[in-house]
Amino acid sequence: MKRVASLFLSVAALVMTATPPQWAVDTLAGKPYMRHASLGIAVADVTTGELVASHSPEQSDITASTMKTLTSFAALRLLGSDFRFETPVYAVGEIDDNKLHGDLVVCGSGDPTLGSRYIACDTSIIERIVNALKQRNITRIDGDIVIDKSIYDNTVPFYGDWNVNDLGWSYGAAVHAFNYRDNVVDLTFDVDSDGTRTLFTVPTVPGLGIIDLTRFSSRGSNLDCTVDYGSPALVLYGQVNAGSHGFDIVNPLPDRLFIRELENALSNADIEVKHKHKNHGLKRELLTIHHSPALTAIITSLLDRSDNMFAHGLLRAIAARDKAWLDAAGQARDLDAIGVGAVKSMLNSLGVDTSALFMRDGSGLSRPGKSSAHFFTDMLTVALKQDMPVPLHTLMPLAGKRVGGPLSGSPLAQQIVLKSGSMNNVQCFVGYFPADRPRYTWAVLVNNYTCDRATLRADLGALLVNLFGNE
Repeated sequence: MKRVASLFLSVAALVMTATPPQWAVDTLAGKPYMRHASLGIAVADVTTGELVASHSPEQSDITASTMKTLTSFAALRLLGSDFRFETPVYAVGEIDDNKLHGDLVVCGSGDPTLGSRYIACDTSIIERIVNALKQRNITRIDGDIVIDKSIYDNTVPFYGDWNVNDLGWSYGAAVHAFNYRDNVVDLTFDVDSDGTRTLFTVPTVPGLGIIDLTRFSSRGSNLDCTVDYGSPALVLYGQVNAGSHGFDIVNPLPDRLFIRELENALSNADIEVKHKHKNHGLKRELLTIHHSPALTAIITSLLDRSDNMFAHGLLRAIAARDKAWLDAAGQARDLDAIGVGAVKSMLNSLGVDTSALFMRDGSGLSRPGKSSAHFFTDMLTVALKQDMPVPLHTLMPLAGKRVGGPLSGSPLAQQIVLKSGSMNNVQCFVGYFPADRPRYTWAVLVNNYTCDRATLRADLGALLVNLFGNE
């Protein structure tokens, strides 16, 4: 009996010590599909900042959407949790006898939430404008509805490193000085049995062309799309079979869609827009200001849905607040470079080493955007220690079923907050544990793995269980 008891105690002790953090990391790193992969892992104690487990923690890898955690922290720190985008609307010209002898001017602020299907305001910008005109008893606008996009100067709406194949799909929607309805429309592509095509968008966008370069095929459909911002036009290519096809496609002309819908709303409110072009003078009167939801609501939404446009919009908002940023030669840089410079400066001031950070945009959609796992744990640790009204970790989604394997659906899935990021041959996760009062920050960046994504996500779930399951 004593020998049995002794054996039992020995086995129990072995089980309790079988999964130290480094063992969990080494187990994942030793998988056959990791042989040619680029793998970076870091697990840090937030009290000391020391790594308790790691694998190539200083190696910079493609981050995909985990870059959104950095953009979100920077926005909270530099813009403030109560920040709201402001879109002012002016009457430019004289107002008399219920007429505006001039233009209605809407000043774009880069707000990515205007008309969004994902995050609602109490009053839409169109409703706010109609109400403001009614309050002034204005029943006719002699001039035009003008969108002032000068806040972005001549900045290209999309980032230059984005893959051209991403630009046409909803996740590749660019950030304009004026955005509307997530800069996305529904494209319907009806193909008859003889190959005849009918294409249209819902809603219709004035001035938007559709260039059909697809081939008809009876073997199936493999449609792809990009955007020619110069035309502007949607460019469709690949092959399509007979039937009705529907897609969420980028709208490169959000201002024109907005003007059309605003004019319809004004007409329904018995307010005419006459489009008479003439010199209206310099008088400028503020009619109303539309405010976006608070920054915390925007971040919660973009981290949960991994919204590239929202995230990149925040980076440009950071840049727009301080256009005085200059490069080493003293020349003004583009808006994205200004935003990245502001983020890095903020991190350096907080003692975060940014030498492993290659930030390109606010979303991580740019494949040249890279960082190390250790950078992420340092950044997340510093973010946790900032005296901010709303900490970053409280806005991050729970692990839930975002990771597979034994973590999915387990109680531990409700105790970890994380941000995922994925591209072709890229799968990354960064986060905190436990969710309410974090004691650890962690990051796993996997590039160029050779298994299917489901297998990798299951093994990443096992990694997190092995790391934190006994905590």
